[in-house]
Amino acid sequence: MVCFCAQMPQKRRGRSRRRRGGTHKPPRRPPAAPAVDKMPTKETELASAAYENRLETMERLLAEGVSADAKDEHSGYPALLRAAEAGHLDALELLRRHGHGLLHRQLEATGPDGSTALIFAATWGNVDCTEALLEWGADKDAATNKGNTALHQAARFGELQCVRLLVRVGADRAKRNQQGKTALEVARQMGCTGVAALLEQADADVSSSAPSPLLVSVLIPVRWPAGRARTRQMKKVTAWTKKFIKAVAEPSVF
Repeated sequence: MVCFCAQMPQKRRGRSRRRRGGTHKPPRRPPAAPAVDKMPTKETELASAAYENRLETMERLLAEGVSADAKDEHSGYPALLRAAEAGHLDALELLRRHGHGLLHRQLEATGPDGSTALIFAATWGNVDCTEALLEWGADKDAATNKGNTALHQAARFGELQCVRLLVRVGADRAKRNQQGKTALEVARQMGCTGVAALLEQADADVSSSAPSPLLVSVLIPVRWPAGRARTRQMKKVTAWTKKFIKAVAEPSVF
């Protein structure tokens, strides 16, 4: 009797089988190792803490020797700018106290786009921070890489209180950005009617308070007289000077 069992074909091992649906089940792979993020530096941590107003963390980092004008390695913005952006006056005060003579450098520090802390504060409408930075000596007419000042940015985003504050301290309203636009023209372009009206009124008050030719002739005479005529002339100069100072110091826009 012949045994046919030995002549039957053997099943091959190792060949992947097909499921009933006709789809092939891929071989199982080991899970990929989780990506390990680079640990942030202390400078980056300080900038992040300033943005989030984590004062205790800032105190610790500054006590460990991190410079108050350190920059975030990811964004390139200093800690002072990050605090001004978020509107944290306490964080600004803390950085100023730990500046150790670096306040001027902090105020002039810029990010990749050329923005200063004052420009950031005005852009986001943080009036308290804007006022504090101006009191500390920030350059009110500093501009970004595109030529936009703090007044340009506040006008662009309709931050009326910041615009009023910047006008009050004498920010240059005639300064133009790279597009050739003043802050007033930017406000009109963006549809910020309140800001535009404020800037128009400021320009009108300056024009109305400008010294007349008669005042100029009194203040700057060609030749000073002698004797009693000199005394009368000096009284006229004093009276006209007082009127001029009052007209300039009390514009109706404020």
